[in-house]
Amino acid sequence: MSGVFDLQLLHIASQIARGEKIPTHLTGLAKVIQGLSTSFLSYAARNRMDWNKREAQRLFAPEQGGSYDVWFTRPLSAILIEYLTDVHIFSHLLTALLPEDQRAIHRPAIERASSRRLNIAHALDFSKDNPRNKLVDDEPFIDEIVSNCSSSVRTRISNERAELLRIQALPVKDRVRTRGGGPSAMQEVSEALRGHRTIQPVILWDVVQFICAHNRWFSSEDYMAFLELAMSSYYLTIKQRQTCSDWRSRNGAHKNQRYTDDECYDYDDADSD
Repeated sequence: MSGVFDLQLLHIASQIARGEKIPTHLTGLAKVIQGLSTSFLSYAARNRMDWNKREAQRLFAPEQGGSYDVWFTRPLSAILIEYLTDVHIFSHLLTALLPEDQRAIHRPAIERASSRRLNIAHALDFSKDNPRNKLVDDEPFIDEIVSNCSSSVRTRISNERAELLRIQALPVKDRVRTRGGGPSAMQEVSEALRGHRTIQPVILWDVVQFICAHNRWFSSEDYMAFLELAMSSYYLTIKQRQTCSDWRSRNGAHKNQRYTDDECYDYDDADSD
């Protein structure tokens, strides 16, 4: 199928474009509509939609005692007819969520992500009851939407993601700290650099930075061996490996140093010593 435009994905794009926090879960269309201005849909019309949806589901949803066979009866129930004709609201929902000029910018990304979601739904192992169906876990879609936003929105989201990674990395950094110096403190991180999933890949670089910023905790021999491993690890980017090479040449990163490389994060004393 082509030309499918997922309104839930459009809602996510509109949230990101307005500079709101990237959501972790899809929002049901009923909640999306409830959140819109009354100039789009009056309270009376919303209540009527909600009532009609509940009544229609009682007729056709097996889990509510209904049967899909009602769709084959003629004449079709008036409740089902109204349930079907409510879709005219969706065309107005396009403009309510995003103006036409912004929608045109984000349309290719939304259509590609819609196609990916359809492929998942058509898979033989798909289950409508799987809670993962409601997750916003399409990173290419999110990245494409963000790249089309204003520079201020891109900067805010970049900072938000960096902060989230630092928070996720705190337990690992705490384990490094409590183990003290020596190879055992680096073992978990070293295993991750070799490809073992001892640490989530997304937080690996933040933990590597933490070790390098506190190189005085380790013997020179252990620390240099760690840097050699990081410099050759395929689980770090080329820029990150080059940064490790620079640190090796000066015997370690310096705490509180501010890195201009967009893949390195600023350090402070909040989680050290």
